Amino acid sequence: MAAKTATAVLDHSSKLTLGFGLVSIPIRYRALAADKKPISGKLICPEHKETTPQLYQCGKGTDHEHLLTRGETISAFPHPDDKNQLVVVDPDVQKEFELSRTGEGAIESVVDVSLIDPIYFDQTYLVDADNEGADSGLKFDLFAHTLRDEKKAAVTTTVISKQTRTIVFRWCEELECLVAHVCRFQSWIRLGDIQSVKDRASHREAPPVAMLEQAKQFFTTLPDEFNPGEVDDQWTPMMQ
Repeated sequence: MAAKTATAVLDHSSKLTLGFGLVSIPIRYRALAADKKPISGKLICPEHKETTPQLYQCGKGTDHEHLLTRGETISAFPHPDDKNQLVVVDPDVQKEFELSRTGEGAIESVVDVSLIDPIYFDQTYLVDADNEGADSGLKFDLFAHTLRDEKKAAVTTTVISKQTRTIVFRWCEELECLVAHVCRFQSWIRLGDIQSVKDRASHREAPPVAMLEQAKQFFTTLPDEFNPGEVDDQWTPMMQ
């Protein structure tokens, strides 16, 4: 019997191969949502209407004060022992320390979807079967339908953008298909701010029962449906 292990292989063509023991499932993935940020204006010369380059000031107030363009600057990093001291690292040396995208990962657990709070979901991808293999569709459907029927999420790790990230696969009832979430690091969550909010709440008196019941009654008068298409981007189409 094959060992109960699972691996994921990610290549540069947006493909993912999930492995369960001796079984592999070729998968394709792509960003679920279009990355449409609000259109921002450009800085231009008021007289000639030409764009102006971004300039950086060095040595303000010194005898070597001068301006640089973005292309003339180099990157430096804070010293581990002194955050005020910046160290220039050779680009070739920097690449040696970066995590390489080996294309391999491991599914570490399969858990109830309800156990993963959405606060950890960062980027979301649409997942589909890679039809290059003769039976890849069947393997994919077995994987997806099992997660759907059991209301489970498969948790894996792999290297994305030079960082080891956690990826959660789950069945989305809204879209009726499989999606994958790249998760935020727990260290990114502002725990200090959260504790401050909780501390302030703990010093307040609990709401009176009668007023709480009134608030609950008011909620029952409002629609109990969520319509994601109710609000749309009005600014971007006007600027295009």
